[in-house]
Amino acid sequence: MAVDDEVVQTIDCNTAEEFLGRLSPQDPLWQPDPSGWIFRGHARAEWSLLSTAHRKDVRAYEEWGITEEPNIDSADWFRRQAAETGLWRRFYSALDEAGLTIPTKPIQTDDGVEVVHLLSEITTDGLPLLALAQHFGLPTSLLDWTRIAAKGAYFAAADLGVRDSVGHLAVWALKMKVLNAGIFSDRLVMRDVVAPLASNPNLLAQSGLFTQARGGAILAVDDYARKQFSEHSKELKPAIPLPWMHKITLPRSSAARLLQLLSYSGIHGSSMFPGYAGVVRRLREEAVWKKKPGS
Repeated sequence: MAVDDEVVQTIDCNTAEEFLGRLSPQDPLWQPDPSGWIFRGHARAEWSLLSTAHRKDVRAYEEWGITEEPNIDSADWFRRQAAETGLWRRFYSALDEAGLTIPTKPIQTDDGVEVVHLLSEITTDGLPLLALAQHFGLPTSLLDWTRIAAKGAYFAAADLGVRDSVGHLAVWALKMKVLNAGIFSDRLVMRDVVAPLASNPNLLAQSGLFTQARGGAILAVDDYARKQFSEHSKELKPAIPLPWMHKITLPRSSAARLLQLLSYSGIHGSSMFPGYAGVVRRLREEAVWKKKPGS
């Protein structure tokens, strides 16, 4: 086991069995409240915790006809936000023209007042539609997470774009209290986003939710946690014991075995992506873990 710093703890596993054992809600890592953590799987352990639309090596909006997309840094935030909002509006109009249901915000259950920093920023009323766009492959400022650790492991092992056995995969875990501590409530640099499950079958199946960097800053989630600690450790440490994040890794050579074990637990393409496409995805996954070594 290696420790990155006080905030983020890295745990290296050697086998799929060990990996799933560490992700079990019964493991001491998640005590005393396993439900207080959220999880995200990465096919490459070195990938950053940034949304597709915020990654420096991805021109996320170019294929959608937005060709004046700048490189990603803080100075470009306003243009990037305008690109996301523009594509969101096009998605809304296209759904309406097709006669498809447009998801809306659930009934307000608290008296919170929303803070909007930019005139072009998508308000909470539009977040359910943004979440739907995310699940159908449009670039957004949302980063997918799940409330179930084993489902995070599925995404780490089943990425169809990464089939080699080089390097490591990883599941990141984040204490929700770090997002909800309220230290940055005046700026809302990072927040969690939930959307209605009834209008998003994938989100329901994946026990999904999102984080979102906003308010003029493009910030990876782990960097946000470190920022919280460096600026407010005196206030936060007593209420939120360290570490605030875990990064659990496994050699990619064990990805097929991990898929197999998850399938035995009912976590596979068909259960995670309801519908015909999910069934086909499951068949592809089974072909991977049933393949004989060396064949």
